[in-house]
Amino acid sequence: MSKSKLTWNQWLEDNQVSDKLFRISDEQANQLWNPTDLDREAAWILYTEIRSRISTQPLHYRSGDEETALDSLYRLFGITRKTIEERGPECRHFASFAIYLLNTHIRPLTAKWHKKKIDGKIQHDDDRRDFREDLSDVQVNLIGFCQIFGKIALGDEYADDTTDDSSASADSSTQNDIPGHDIPFDKILLDENVPGYKELYVAELEAISERREDKSKVTNLAGLACSGGGIRSATFCLGVAQSLSRRGLLKDIDYLSTVSGGGYFGSFLSSYLNDTDRNEVGLEPDKLPFAEENQAEPKPVRQLRNNSKYLLKGGLLGKSRMAGLLLFGIFVNLLTLFPILLGAVALTKVSEQFGLNEQLVHDGVGIILIFLLSLLLVLVLGLPLVYKFWSSKRDRITLYEKTCIFTGLTLLAIWVLGCILPKFYQSMTDIFGTNEVMIFFACLPILLIGTAFTLGLTTLVGRLLMMLAGIAGPLLLLMSYQVLIHNISPSWTHILVLFASITAVTIWLWFINVNQVSPHRYYRNRLAETYLLRKGSEIAVDPQLLSKLQSNNTGAPYHLINAAVNLPSSKNPELRGRNSDFFMFSRHFCGSPLLGYCETEDLENKDPHLDLGTAMAVSGAAASGHMGTTTIKGLSFWLSLLNIRLGYWLPNPKRLTEIRSGFVAQPFSLWKELFGNIDEKGKFVNLSDGGHIENLGIYELLRRKCKFIIAIDGEADPGMTFPSLMNVIRYAQIDFGINIQIDLGDLKQNETGFTKAHFALGEINYDDSHTGYLLYIKSSLTGNERDYILDYHKNSPSFPHETTADQFFSEAQFEAYRALGEHIGEDLFHSEVIKGISVINMKTWFTALVRNLHE
Repeated sequence: MSKSKLTWNQWLEDNQVSDKLFRISDEQANQLWNPTDLDREAAWILYTEIRSRISTQPLHYRSGDEETALDSLYRLFGITRKTIEERGPECRHFASFAIYLLNTHIRPLTAKWHKKKIDGKIQHDDDRRDFREDLSDVQVNLIGFCQIFGKIALGDEYADDTTDDSSASADSSTQNDIPGHDIPFDKILLDENVPGYKELYVAELEAISERREDKSKVTNLAGLACSGGGIRSATFCLGVAQSLSRRGLLKDIDYLSTVSGGGYFGSFLSSYLNDTDRNEVGLEPDKLPFAEENQAEPKPVRQLRNNSKYLLKGGLLGKSRMAGLLLFGIFVNLLTLFPILLGAVALTKVSEQFGLNEQLVHDGVGIILIFLLSLLLVLVLGLPLVYKFWSSKRDRITLYEKTCIFTGLTLLAIWVLGCILPKFYQSMTDIFGTNEVMIFFACLPILLIGTAFTLGLTTLVGRLLMMLAGIAGPLLLLMSYQVLIHNISPSWTHILVLFASITAVTIWLWFINVNQVSPHRYYRNRLAETYLLRKGSEIAVDPQLLSKLQSNNTGAPYHLINAAVNLPSSKNPELRGRNSDFFMFSRHFCGSPLLGYCETEDLENKDPHLDLGTAMAVSGAAASGHMGTTTIKGLSFWLSLLNIRLGYWLPNPKRLTEIRSGFVAQPFSLWKELFGNIDEKGKFVNLSDGGHIENLGIYELLRRKCKFIIAIDGEADPGMTFPSLMNVIRYAQIDFGINIQIDLGDLKQNETGFTKAHFALGEINYDDSHTGYLLYIKSSLTGNERDYILDYHKNSPSFPHETTADQFFSEAQFEAYRALGEHIGEDLFHSEVIKGISVINMKTWFTALVRNLHE
């Protein structure tokens, strides 16, 4: 057919223009196709505009400018209108296509997003993804019209140079492998001289190999880290995990590393998967604990929801037990000091019985002071001679210097105790009275600590007040000593009563287990009753031995439960001033780099109270006298004395063979806790919250060189300053030489308190040839969450960073955190994030994340 008789319908068919792209009326379909030069001129203008505009180019997820793309679509209206007006009716062929493009394909998008842009919502990550999804549909049509305008303008000379670059990019993402070589699991990053190192590695390698379907060489480990933060973090992690399970990704997790509140969730998962029923229990989407039936909430999740006030379980009797346990612990703590205090009083009274009256004692003190002062003077004057003649003998010089220091401190102590303190006590009691003086010294620590917190612990005055609060403890004991020696007559009857009391208290204390008189037991039992669930059981399954946890039957990840071992008096330089070391509980081994590692079963035999519930509670022991890197000097004595002791005394893995089975930590451990004399050499070591050294659980995954790390951060971070992430990045660089690079710009809050994104992807550079990836998921709000989440935020502005002290969640509170986690989890699988993936597994998912979030 000649071109002069070609109709619109025929031209559209010849050029394969679908009805979906452009639909014409029956009347126009039979009209002659006869574009003019003005049609061709106008078509060329719009072809050039569309071809070169950002709205038709692929927008990288991180760097694409959505607002600019929207503006470029708006400008097409003005350009098209001007082009048609200037050329008039002679460009009606062009006008038909151009007006249809604007009204049918572009206007719905601009109408939807114009107000959101004005409101600033297009800056939020969730809305950006929705805009991109809408834009991708329009881009396909824009490219189609770009081809139409090119053919009108150039006719047979037109060569199609338009492609859907965004689709091509997406498709290529599935073809190319994730950057970096495979990372073999050939070692754990520990000094090979650490006791138990080899056995630890072999046990974990076998466990990981058993749970994988591919039994070949273990490479590219995947780890899930759940942060501390009490029930807040546990519930947030639950929501994220539900989304991961829905996509079948939980079964690809090799390691589950948990801290504190994240350990509540992790222990729930380990407990539920500690089952032999492979048909109904597992990490696949259709199995418990996350299987959804008819859109209903899984029963295990509902059980967690129904017990969100776990610390209040047990009614009035349970609360009374908690109060009684706390008070009894304070009573025991005070009694541990009695033998020392009463012993000093008894010896003083004995000396008086032998004629050493107060004047003679004071004279004796004076003689001792003169002697020590003379000795110190001689020692100091002798230092130059020591340095000259012993210059090559550093050990002798060190001993001499220590002798000088010890003599000086002894001189100071005797001067204070023998001269200053008695006179000070006498002056105070003469003015105010004995009772008033003791009440003042009892209240002094509260006044000092309260003022320090008010002024800020980082200020010079605040630090000084906390130091004085620490001194106030021993000072109160000394004042008590003064009261007793002034109010107890020096008769042999009283002396015998004192020694009998000391003996009775010491014998009674011998039978005390310091772990059983602290709040730890109550806390542990409430956690176990809430989180240690199992299929078919309405109540918790407790106890469950760590060494008996299943993994190969249900595909459970290998659970690492993180704690901090407190070592404030250790002189080991490897601690680097952290006051603690990284302690780990697991199915096969427990320990730390400084203590070494022992078999979990051996540790359970020594301590019959050690099990999954105990490990979970220890990992979440947030309030303790000693708290690793977060220890507040000056407060430790008072926290320990007042029985704020959620921590745990565990047999030392380094000295396990020296401890008989069933032997428990006794009050001597309490003395250590009160005065901070705790190191790695004792038979028992003090453990507390894993967050006291590393609050994300990432550290142990880095130690195992995981290729893929998913870190869920549910800590209280209202300023969004990411302190725990900064800590682990620093630890990784110092301890392992691992460099982590991550851009957190989109997670910073704007003036409204919202962020642009919920997550960021970082790169882990283990060495020159091995690269891993860190998906950092942050508890945050972007502003487009479900209405009831935003409503809860409106009523509680500190959400999602409410204080960890709140462990009594309401139904609305529990659901807000769970739903937020689920919302963020769903965002991780938005079409813009996983563009081009047809089959989702850990490797393809991270490949898409790297393409769209990182590169």
